[in-house]
Amino acid sequence: MILTSSANRGRLLIVAAAVFWSLSGVFAKAIDLGGAPLAFWRSLFGGLALLPFVPARHRAFRPAMLPLGLAFAATMGLYLGSVKATTAANAIFLQYTAIFWTIPLAALLLGEKPDRRSVLGIALAMVGVVLIVALGRDGRSGEGRGIALGLGSGLGYAAIIVGFRGLRDLDPTWLAASSNLTGALLLGAWIGLDSGTIPRPEAHDWPKLVAFGVVQLAIPYVLFARGLRAVKAPEASLLTLIEPLLIPIWVFLGHGERPANATLAGGLFLLAGVATRYFPTSKAPTLPEIQLVTGADPARIEQARGLLRAYAAEFAPALLAQDFEGEVAGLPGRYAPPSGSILLAFVGDRAAGCVLMRDLGGGTAEMKRLYVLPEFRKSGIGRRLVLAILDRAREAGHDRMVLDSIPEMVEAIALYRSCGFADIPRYHPDTTVHAVFMGIELAPSPA
Repeated sequence: MILTSSANRGRLLIVAAAVFWSLSGVFAKAIDLGGAPLAFWRSLFGGLALLPFVPARHRAFRPAMLPLGLAFAATMGLYLGSVKATTAANAIFLQYTAIFWTIPLAALLLGEKPDRRSVLGIALAMVGVVLIVALGRDGRSGEGRGIALGLGSGLGYAAIIVGFRGLRDLDPTWLAASSNLTGALLLGAWIGLDSGTIPRPEAHDWPKLVAFGVVQLAIPYVLFARGLRAVKAPEASLLTLIEPLLIPIWVFLGHGERPANATLAGGLFLLAGVATRYFPTSKAPTLPEIQLVTGADPARIEQARGLLRAYAAEFAPALLAQDFEGEVAGLPGRYAPPSGSILLAFVGDRAAGCVLMRDLGGGTAEMKRLYVLPEFRKSGIGRRLVLAILDRAREAGHDRMVLDSIPEMVEAIALYRSCGFADIPRYHPDTTVHAVFMGIELAPSPA
């Protein structure tokens, strides 16, 4: 069983989110409210629609959710204000200056560096943004303000992309609901302080406003959050460029609004940026392939044994004096599917790393023996193995995953924390005095 399809599934989810988001201009032009009040009501309805679908045990709070809510509020208010002040095409294209800001933010906060094709694609897209800022105007009053608001929404959107990526271990429905509700709370407070009351729409606009919150905002943010479990932030920002390409089409069909020629030219550069990143090349980069090993595949079992012996020889020589060799010889043993797993990462035809999972009972799984051969380290294989075993645990119906390590495994512990693990009390009577125990609550497996 090959698990590398998770990245393609993630890309499809992000593309679907972008298509739903592309309806924003049609909704915004059809509702008679200013940008900030419109953003408040949309976020409120979106969050309330999602909240009943989040189990209480998945409603985890992290400090990073507060700045994410602030970014959410700022992005929604600035973007819808821009839609009201300039063309929908200008507003959405300018929001996609986010593709520039995701590079330094993802590198600084997540340690994720874009590949060369992503950088070239982003450079082409930024040419399009410059064209829109400099020339994409149709002479309407207050258009300069609309362009400035659009640029501001771009920085906020970059923060959302990076924030969702950093919190990808949380239930995506909860993440979307909490971001919408936090954003609505902050927007409501700002509007109240500024004008004393939050404007309400006319009676005939209420159904459109509810649909705006649910169909155009809530549903796509769930899809987007799920997609970011498997797709890096810079790549995700390029995939969502489908949204600004569709928005002018929907607004023209629904409201007859025509963007300026410079806006259309800028949109072509944005499309060129996407094509540069995803157009096939004669030699595709070699990515590790993650495979599930079963007892019916003796060759793969033997490769797993070789990796585990290398793991023990390098990191835990004491294991060789225990019953470790008996465990290795008896594979898959406690790690047999469906409640357990042995995953191998392959680069070409060579097994480069492994990770194991066993069932502890009561809905808890334990991660064991994460290992990557020295020559394949610093290439992201360890992270891919951790995320893949978390997906396997969800598919197996586990609610929680735990692990133990030792303080000397500094890089491994940092990797676990970056994937959402946190310190927990000791869960077994290990004789290692300074053992580190970590765990993570598992969201349901994406459909």
